[in-house]
Amino acid sequence: MPAAPIRARLLEGALAFARKRQRIRQQNEELDADIDSEASDECDSSSLSSLSSLSSLSSISSAGRSDGEIMAIEPVEIEGEIYWIMDYQDAAHAILLPLIPLDNKYPMFLETVKKTLVSSKLPTNGQAPGKISVFEPLSFIVYRFSSSDMFEEQRARTIEALESIRVRHISLSPLALILCWLRLPPGPPGLPIIVNLFDMPKRHAWLTFARWGKEYGDLVYVKVLGIDMLYVNSEKMAQELFERRSAIREFFEPQVALWLLHKLSIYSDRLANTMIYDVLDLEWVVAFTRYGPKWQKCRRLFHDYIRRNNVAQNWPIQSQQCRKMLIDLLRTPQGYSKYIRHMVGAIIMEIAYGVDVKPKDDPYLKMIEVTMQAVGESAIFGSFMVDFIPLLKYIPTWFPGAEFQRKAKVWREAIKGVLIRPFESGKKAIESRVARPSMASSLLHELGSKRKDLPEDEEEAVRDTLGSTIIGGTHTTTVSLEIFMLAMVCNQDAQKKAQEEIDRVIGFNRLVEFEDRDSLPYINATVKETLRWQPLLPLGIPHRLMEDDICGEYFIPKGTLVLGNSWFISHDKSLFGPDTDEFQPERFLRPDVPYPTMAFGYGRRICPGRQMADETMFITIASILQIFSIRPSLDEQGREVNIIPDFSDGIFSPPLPFSCRIMPRSTRVEELLSEAETLD
Repeated sequence: MPAAPIRARLLEGALAFARKRQRIRQQNEELDADIDSEASDECDSSSLSSLSSLSSLSSISSAGRSDGEIMAIEPVEIEGEIYWIMDYQDAAHAILLPLIPLDNKYPMFLETVKKTLVSSKLPTNGQAPGKISVFEPLSFIVYRFSSSDMFEEQRARTIEALESIRVRHISLSPLALILCWLRLPPGPPGLPIIVNLFDMPKRHAWLTFARWGKEYGDLVYVKVLGIDMLYVNSEKMAQELFERRSAIREFFEPQVALWLLHKLSIYSDRLANTMIYDVLDLEWVVAFTRYGPKWQKCRRLFHDYIRRNNVAQNWPIQSQQCRKMLIDLLRTPQGYSKYIRHMVGAIIMEIAYGVDVKPKDDPYLKMIEVTMQAVGESAIFGSFMVDFIPLLKYIPTWFPGAEFQRKAKVWREAIKGVLIRPFESGKKAIESRVARPSMASSLLHELGSKRKDLPEDEEEAVRDTLGSTIIGGTHTTTVSLEIFMLAMVCNQDAQKKAQEEIDRVIGFNRLVEFEDRDSLPYINATVKETLRWQPLLPLGIPHRLMEDDICGEYFIPKGTLVLGNSWFISHDKSLFGPDTDEFQPERFLRPDVPYPTMAFGYGRRICPGRQMADETMFITIASILQIFSIRPSLDEQGREVNIIPDFSDGIFSPPLPFSCRIMPRSTRVEELLSEAETLD
């Protein structure tokens, strides 16, 4: 029988089934096995019949569930295919799903069927108390695949969402999976074999993907040299793919939600980039670590430290280093970029290891700078041919054309230094009881207090967490502050409003403190607008899909690189209002405008140190605006140069070099900074 008549009969049978059950519910009749057989008899008996072999599963019901939850599941056979009809309370419709064969080769679906979920409240179908039938996970598939809006709605709105869908038939049979595979998300048409290779932009990739987002929608799929890539172009879809965990807990019992965490982590993996992993040995950096026990351990260590230690304890470090930067800026304003990098590096090193860096030519900061150069050039897959041809990693440095190996040799020394040298120095200081309070002393003391001899893997996890803190916190915050400087040069009105607020609240009697933050709403808005206007990671770090997935009507293959298009999302007018290309901090004075979290990543991979970065940005931005005016440079005729904002390419997107004038705002500036230097 052709597919269309089969589908029509499926829909007709499903609606008849649902109408019958609703009438019976309205008559307050008892739900029993006869209901299912009556409902089936009302359908076309030539094409719809109950399966006697599955009679024990023909009615799965739960008393006392909330409106909109599954009340019954009935297996039926149509033209040799086995389907489930899923009936919802108070809904005159049903959703159809096939009975998934246990030899299904797709692990995501196979595991869903085979798993036995444990719940405290849902004993069904004669199972032992606390157990759910192994087939009940199909209810999860309904929630997950019937609508991409499902996880945006509260439980009470489930019916409303389902009624907007009416009846949806999702078949996981081999033929349907092939058809589903053909329903990949939309994207630019490609050529045979190379597909979208020549479509990939060479400059400002985020602008090209933004244009594709407007043309193709929330999901844009491309394929380059065998690599599947999916660009996510809306906050709603980013939450659906990267951040479903919180929504799951609203639909399921806590015990079930715990099991589903595995499902919700399938977008949390990273690509094993050959240049990063094998050539540079950077797999220990938490931002690049594959999803698994090692990544979870490092992430837990960082969160444990943040939880045990009030972030306010870092305020003196951040304030002191910021004031040192202001003094350098007053003496040599042309070196603002160098001073900002030094300040951020000094803050991170003191927080992580309690180390005071040297005012000039500090060896730690030099190693960090070289390491960040390596990360910036290597983190994007395909930046080096070795990513496509892994065997090239065995080529020696002297071999013609092995420039990447010669670069890597220099980079590896710096990377090893960042990871090992401060950690070994910190351990010796702790053993000698001369260590200053730091993240290192806190983590090592906490683990050491639990065990007399710290296991090697625990010590390694602490070392990797500290090294990742240095790498993750230094360059990102530096780039964000450079973007702020460019924004001020190009937006004098915003700068003037920020300075007027500081003058009104603080004046020049003292320097800005963290305690002033609640009184400086426009400065807080400026911090947020800096993160939104030009995200430092405009396309983020790619997530790797660990299993096949379905989002709405689209199939997403295992291994796909999924990138949140942070630049496009941060310029979404529905989120941030009109004129999103303009730098306008006022938008964040409205309570309905969200914090631009996309600047820090998505889901379980979101930057764990984002609060620390936000606080460093606040004290730096407020202090610079209190002390200095930032204006464009002058041309030969003494006129201010018109600067057009432009940004570099790569995984990070700092501004291209620009010149500006940094001038003290008051004769009191030097006196204020001198007093601060004396106190420090």
